[in-house]
Amino acid sequence: MGTRHILKNEQAAEAASIHSQTLEENFSLRHAGWASRAPDALKSAFSWLMTTGQTVRWATQEVVMRRMLQNHPRVAAAADIGCGGGHYLLDLLVPVAGQITGIDIFPENLRIAERRVRERNLSDRVRILNAGAEAIPLEDESVDLILCTEVLEHLPDSGQAVREIRRILRNGGSAILSIPIPPDPYPNPEHLHDSFLPADLEALLAANNFSIVDRATCMFAATRAVLWLTQALRIPLPLVPICRLEQATSSWISWPRPYNYICSAVKLPASAATGI
Repeated sequence: MGTRHILKNEQAAEAASIHSQTLEENFSLRHAGWASRAPDALKSAFSWLMTTGQTVRWATQEVVMRRMLQNHPRVAAAADIGCGGGHYLLDLLVPVAGQITGIDIFPENLRIAERRVRERNLSDRVRILNAGAEAIPLEDESVDLILCTEVLEHLPDSGQAVREIRRILRNGGSAILSIPIPPDPYPNPEHLHDSFLPADLEALLAANNFSIVDRATCMFAATRAVLWLTQALRIPLPLVPICRLEQATSSWISWPRPYNYICSAVKLPASAATGI
């Protein structure tokens, strides 16, 4: 198992890359865009019910991340790498960090995130930057806490992104990362690797002097089916409660086929021995 993940077909992946797709050409992006562009009040009213890629993530993944952060001490600086429209940045990082940087490569996401920051009067604490995870425009050892959710599987060199996370994170700082667990419930050309398993991510983190302190899975078989059906019919469906129920009962029921892996890792000093 190597720590560098190679594209399954660089030419095909480039052709299928989200950089060359429009919202109309890609269902998952189109519905993510709809969820982000809708007024927040309207989105909040329906996100508990209607399925998009984002609302399903929020209904399942966010619960796990809140648990991982519930006892986290307040920090001076945090960053959300691949912040999208800023949902996790605002709801998860603002309560625990003094200054927050959101980074995303898509201008539309940046506009949405900036609007939400202004609406919450947080411009003095939150800044949004246009950049990618493989070249993060932050100083060495400048942040204490990082979110990087559903990003690494989209990158030609996921190892470079983890090295960048290590570079900007202070010793003893935490990174919460998530990746989908193959196979996808529907074909997703945005995922650039044949397979990127939890074991691969853990090995990559260990090679970069991180120690994993917490790990969890979510989006089990029922949620996989909901995502597949939403994609097959190409419309949001009133099925988010099914995903929430499955996640809520996962602490005492071992639901099969998780689709998402989340871990919290601490950056060790360079002199420390690595390991998981």
